[in-house]
Amino acid sequence: MDLFLILGAYVAFGVFCWRVIWRFLLRLRSEPDFGFAAGHACGSRVLGILDIVLLRRLFLVNKGLWVGEWTFHITFVLVSFRHLRYVLEPGWGCLRFIEPFGLAAGYVLPFSLLYILLYRLVLERGQYVSKSNLFLTTLMLVISSTGVLLHGYFRVDVVEVKSFILTLFALSPVDPPANRLFLVHFLSALVFLPFVPSHLFAAPFSMVEARRRETLREDLLHG
Repeated sequence: MDLFLILGAYVAFGVFCWRVIWRFLLRLRSEPDFGFAAGHACGSRVLGILDIVLLRRLFLVNKGLWVGEWTFHITFVLVSFRHLRYVLEPGWGCLRFIEPFGLAAGYVLPFSLLYILLYRLVLERGQYVSKSNLFLTTLMLVISSTGVLLHGYFRVDVVEVKSFILTLFALSPVDPPANRLFLVHFLSALVFLPFVPSHLFAAPFSMVEARRRETLREDLLHG
């Protein structure tokens, strides 16, 4: 089991890195023009960033779903930053500042995912839900829920977890913690990692480019 877990970690991480690199190579190959009209450069970039942070386009289309999606994205980012303490040695000082926010976000994250699932399956009756999206959302619900249980009820030795993760990156892995719920949590994360939609990493560029085109279109219309 330990050998399977270790090999699975390397395969999952390798596939994830390859997909991210491939997506960026495709993006570079397409040679997008991220330039802005001189008079609107700063404003367009700021609005593009706000589009990303606030999910403005989703808000305009579906405000009910936006509540769950925005909460999910914010809490997911905070939880991800908090998990950096397991892979960084020594940990960054800023992570200690983020940690309480990441901890609180960890308890909100599964509820945001449950809200998204119920909204799509009950209110929208699954009209716009792909099977892959449903699979990933459910998998993330499992990951976040087991994470909450590990922190609050079935505690795992954090020192053992950090030692296991750090030695994985050092290519000299030790045995994982002997905690079954942790194994479920970690295995679920390994399954999730290769299936993370690679277009998400190019999404910020796409949204900034879309904002640039809107700005140029408005300039043309108002001549």
